[in-house]
Amino acid sequence: MKKIILLFSFIYILSGQVVLAVDCVGDKACYGLDASAPASSPIRGKETDISVLAGTLIGQVLAFVGVIFFALILYGGFKWMTAQGNAKQAEEARDIMVRAALGLIIIFSAYAITAFIGDMAQNPGGIAQ
Repeated sequence: MKKIILLFSFIYILSGQVVLAVDCVGDKACYGLDASAPASSPIRGKETDISVLAGTLIGQVLAFVGVIFFALILYGGFKWMTAQGNAKQAEEARDIMVRAALGLIIIFSAYAITAFIGDMAQNPGGIAQ
């Protein structure tokens, strides 16, 4: 089974993917890197306010934490599925998944507290937007 999965993985990686490229000539809309990169930038325009930069950084860190959480859950699930009745390995896999979930809860709680304090600092006595 592992050999079949490995074979299909190599076939997929080595096969050429179809790319539909459009030449930007005349009045045709151009959707190249020059047009799409500024639009996807986390900091658009000339916003250099420290709160915008901090919010962007926090968002990027949370996205990275989400990727790590997903990888740990996949690893724990794979380890649990391949335990084959080994109670010690199944317990280790369960611990990995529980600790990953607790870590995620702690990270999101810290983000919620930080966002609340940031909103209160920007709007003292007002309603957070």
